[in-house]
Amino acid sequence: ELRKGMAQFYAAARLCRYGIASTLPLCEKLEKIVKSGVCILHRNGLDKNNQIKLTEKNDQSCIHIFYGSGTQAHNSDFIEQALPSLIKILSTYPQTRLVVVGYLKLPTEFIERFSHQLKQVPPVKSIKAYWSLLQQADINLAVLHDDEINACKSELKWFEAACFGIPSVVSSTKNYRDV
Repeated sequence: ELRKGMAQFYAAARLCRYGIASTLPLCEKLEKIVKSGVCILHRNGLDKNNQIKLTEKNDQSCIHIFYGSGTQAHNSDFIEQALPSLIKILSTYPQTRLVVVGYLKLPTEFIERFSHQLKQVPPVKSIKAYWSLLQQADINLAVLHDDEINACKSELKWFEAACFGIPSVVSSTKNYRDV
């Protein structure tokens, strides 16, 4: 289905005169496909659904590190890039908690070792429910492997956290470096 969908997207894009994309790397890809060779960059922005507010943290005794996983595609990115540092942080600072929302599958040994510092929440369908979990965080993570596909992904992961005044630690992808 993924390959079929990509082929359909490519065929549809070839019929378009112009393109519009939310990231510069995606814009560059789309320029090569659309008839005019012109793609307009239109970054993600605020709309009526966004909440912009600094939230008071109820629990000042803990540092909550948040990771939201909207798909199953980035499990290896997280395991390879973030997990080694998180093991050090959780081991060194017992007042730190890792909150994972979504599809991330953590190694069993990690779950067992840090069960008292780990909160796993299944995927949530409502963006407002997701934001209510995110806004309780102290630090947000946006972990992606730096490759051609992830370079095209937008900055939503840290953009949403920034709406609540939450700093993010992000991977060095082409789009994240550009922004």
